[in-house]
Amino acid sequence: PRGRKNTVPSPPSDNYSYEIVITDTTNDFHLPNEDNTFTLTDLNYTKTLNNGSITDPVVTAEIRANSDGFNIAEIQSGDLYASHALAEAGTEPNTTVALTELQREALTSKASFNLSNLSSNITIVGDSQFLKIKFFTTDETPVYKSQTIEILSDYSVVGGDENQLNTTTVSAPAVDREKLYLIGSNVLIDQWGNGDITFMHDLDTFAFTSAQTGVTTLDLSFNISEVVKKFVNSVSKGAGYTSNIGYSSSMEVSDNGGAYSKQNITTTTSSVKITITGAFLVAEDGLPSGYTTSNYELLFLPKLNDSNFANTTLTVDSAPTLTLTDSSNVNRKLALSSFSVIIDFASDLSGLSASNSYVYNADIIHRFNNTYESIEDVEETLGNTGSAPGLASY
Repeated sequence: PRGRKNTVPSPPSDNYSYEIVITDTTNDFHLPNEDNTFTLTDLNYTKTLNNGSITDPVVTAEIRANSDGFNIAEIQSGDLYASHALAEAGTEPNTTVALTELQREALTSKASFNLSNLSSNITIVGDSQFLKIKFFTTDETPVYKSQTIEILSDYSVVGGDENQLNTTTVSAPAVDREKLYLIGSNVLIDQWGNGDITFMHDLDTFAFTSAQTGVTTLDLSFNISEVVKKFVNSVSKGAGYTSNIGYSSSMEVSDNGGAYSKQNITTTTSSVKITITGAFLVAEDGLPSGYTTSNYELLFLPKLNDSNFANTTLTVDSAPTLTLTDSSNVNRKLALSSFSVIIDFASDLSGLSASNSYVYNADIIHRFNNTYESIEDVEETLGNTGSAPGLASY
């Protein structure tokens, strides 16, 4: 809604969630690593903000057995049983039902709960009977399990390890590859722009028409800080432009040295390129009055990383063009054109596992001067605390 006024005393809360169902009756859907769920990153979607700003949602792609997804369950039909042993040895569950999240959680933890929502599927004779049920657990990676439970005449399920027995992992229902579910939560509009905001899911980056072979998609995230340093030995401070509406950061991936594009990071990824747009430095960042732009230097340096990245190197791919305005007053501003940096992994990713999560840490540094600040000036800036003599006296 362009031109929308803020309310008083606070602006409206624009927080949205959505679910999209995509159907393809010709081609199957397959997710990375043949998983049934996949959490998208900014490599899997494209934003057009038109001078607006959003907090990116959490988006999950899913392939389900049916529209109930992990809430699908199976129960025994017909007469129920007089004991756990008889229920376990009886007819295999053959009636498909849908459970609530609370019911799945209770079955997973073997807690008490109620199954009255399935009363049309269950007939209880006497005070209680026993039933075998198959369900997806609520573990981080859901597992399909079979379990026998005792149900009272009011459809209450008795809780406790001694009352929910014969728990085994069994084969899950076959997934329906004609449908792909996209679930987005917490799409927060920070500021409306001067045109429509679009959020495009790039299906080609995560929804494939056949199972990928020889490719392992990795859970690798990046902790890239953008900081400013006045001198080589100055303490870094965060660059203020990262909170500005015009700022954006995008990433592209090269596979085996090929062209950069939006794609997942896999064991065959050779490098990633990060492009920064909308960067600028001002007096609050420490930009000196009357600054000489030839002293500026852009650096891309690693921070502490684990041994998985021993051969990884960092380079500045394209340095920014600098434009200095109002150089001698408090409104001075050093505008930087778009620039890019590259993380070259060499062969470091080839041995990583899809079952682990990894983080790579680095700093993009805007340095105003490649000389060292004197110790006296450092002490004057930081303050000499305590009774010990200052560093400059040594």
